[in-house]
Amino acid sequence: MEYINQPLLSVIIPVFNVEGYLSKCIDSVLNNNFSSIEIILVNDGSTDNSGDVCNAYAEKFDFIYAFHKENQGVSSSRNYGLDKAIGEWIYFMDSDDWISSDTFTILKEKSEFDIIQFGYKKVNEQGNVLFEMVPSFEESFTNADKYQSDGKFSLMNIVVSFFKKDLIKENNIKFSNEIQYGEDLEFGVKCFAKAKHIYVLNEPFYNYLERKGSAMESNVSLKSVTDHLKIAQSIIDFYTNNDLLKASFFRFQLTYFVKSFFSRSLLLNNEINCHKILQDSYNDFYDRNIEYLTSAFFKISRFNIRLYQTILKIRRLI
Repeated sequence: MEYINQPLLSVIIPVFNVEGYLSKCIDSVLNNNFSSIEIILVNDGSTDNSGDVCNAYAEKFDFIYAFHKENQGVSSSRNYGLDKAIGEWIYFMDSDDWISSDTFTILKEKSEFDIIQFGYKKVNEQGNVLFEMVPSFEESFTNADKYQSDGKFSLMNIVVSFFKKDLIKENNIKFSNEIQYGEDLEFGVKCFAKAKHIYVLNEPFYNYLERKGSAMESNVSLKSVTDHLKIAQSIIDFYTNNDLLKASFFRFQLTYFVKSFFSRSLLLNNEINCHKILQDSYNDFYDRNIEYLTSAFFKISRFNIRLYQTILKIRRLI
């Protein structure tokens, strides 16, 4: 294949200790036979041979670039890749996953959109498909509120979306280094909030690998729980600072992250000190954003979050 200097697509892949999976990930991109592309591998201080794998591909293909940096986390790596990317479109992949061979075809057909979204499969290491998350429709939307209200589908995982680079750059959207859980969702929400043309494709192009030791399988922690409130606050601030209409998409995403704070808190050890931190975190968030937290349960939780936790437990038993 002949590759051009100004690619249509930049694929950004953060890399950290995935030497046994990385080649399959990169090969799945190469198998798309898509000529207008660059692949940006950002090795985030791996201690295995992942860096060597990156270098081997970069030496073999002149459109693959290997960068090596000290370990600062996946957000830092994605931001690093964004700074290097020159493609019209941006696509983020996780380094232990892979994509179908026809994933990129849609980019040339739908160039007028800001975001193109598709579905995914979750697969275990034996190759068994555990489940699929695929839109039941194929449709375009003029904004995130139409997407939320009319589409009946809301998936903020960045690995199932192509983003126009101008959408990201012009709105100064970056990954937060302060958030360790859900940083990709926060990024996705902000992109969708500013998008004026969204296209949803009912194809499961992406393959999530469920494996032990992956970020998806990491243990819940106090920080990962409170990060949900940080994301909710970040979304509120983003909408406010950009003077965006706080309509259906905003309400759905805000409610999702606040409820996730409560549901994931159930997975923590119910120690007194832990409970106090959770209560104080929620109280501070509630007091700052009382106008958006109109649900009776959100209001009651200002005094005792154990009530909402109890309700969630009961619902799970029904």
